[in-house]
Amino acid sequence: MVRSLSFTICTLLLLFACTTPPDPKVQIAQLDAQTMTIHDAAMKEMSEMNRLGRQMKQKLVAMDTTQAADRALRTAYLDALTSMKKAEDDMMDWMTQYKSPDDKPAAEAILYLQQQNAKIAKNQADIHAALEQAKKVND
Repeated sequence: MVRSLSFTICTLLLLFACTTPPDPKVQIAQLDAQTMTIHDAAMKEMSEMNRLGRQMKQKLVAMDTTQAADRALRTAYLDALTSMKKAEDDMMDWMTQYKSPDDKPAAEAILYLQQQNAKIAKNQADIHAALEQAKKVND
């Protein structure tokens, strides 16, 4: 029994001794790359969103606001444009406040990048939703 327990303890000690915790620098680099990948994809969608927004604004100018159908469509366009504007403003705010965490200790940098990753992922989702809303209205 003692022998079996000793063997188990030794095995566990060896197992834990052989596994090294992840390198914080690698984790930081991965989080930073992931954050920038999300940002780049969101910017691509924002570009398309802005193109649709310009088309919708031109159509708004040409609408006859006395006709009921045009009034309903106008409201849908304005709602979509509002969503698009908010998503774009949020992206600009994120880009303005984002700073590379090079000067922070590893634990702080990891936490900061996790938070930034979550923020830009939400912004990407908002951009995607606004783009889809614009596509539906603009068809």
